[in-house]
Amino acid sequence: MATPRKKVDGRRKVLPHGGGRTPSLTPAVQEAIFANRRLGISWERSARLAGVEVTSVKNWKARAVSALEKTPTKRNAFDNKCISFLTESKIVEDEWVRRCETVLAFALESGSGKERWNNASDADRALATSTAKFKLTHQASDEYSTKSATEVSGPNGGSIDISLSGEDVFKVLLEAKAVEEASEE
Repeated sequence: MATPRKKVDGRRKVLPHGGGRTPSLTPAVQEAIFANRRLGISWERSARLAGVEVTSVKNWKARAVSALEKTPTKRNAFDNKCISFLTESKIVEDEWVRRCETVLAFALESGSGKERWNNASDADRALATSTAKFKLTHQASDEYSTKSATEVSGPNGGSIDISLSGEDVFKVLLEAKAVEEASEE
């Protein structure tokens, strides 16, 4: 059971933010999350390090997306905070991807003018390159995915009929039995 709020002059005390729970999307929390993201730390870990739940971050982003569909006059202050958070999160993601791309460019470019890169040991350059590749394939997977997809369709782009008749099933079972017997020998 929640503890009742203290009464002031016979009335409930009004909290400065309007009542209810204290909002967790504060400028300090937002900056803590983005500072960690700029270092390449995952969203989940960045949220935990900032002292908020991962679901809160996901909810803020989802609320921002839905708030963007509203007319600006229908948005409340928290909608605007979420929109600001989403906008800044996209900027931070783009910065991180750019950094990874830069590391890869230095790794692939011969005679790079960057003294730090040139003075790094082979092991450090290899580690930086593999880290950048990993981060890009996991955080910018739309552009840097190592996976490919193949779609197969039937005639005129339609579906493929895979239904089997009773006779077809019987043939498959006989073939499977024959393969099993052959492997036992």
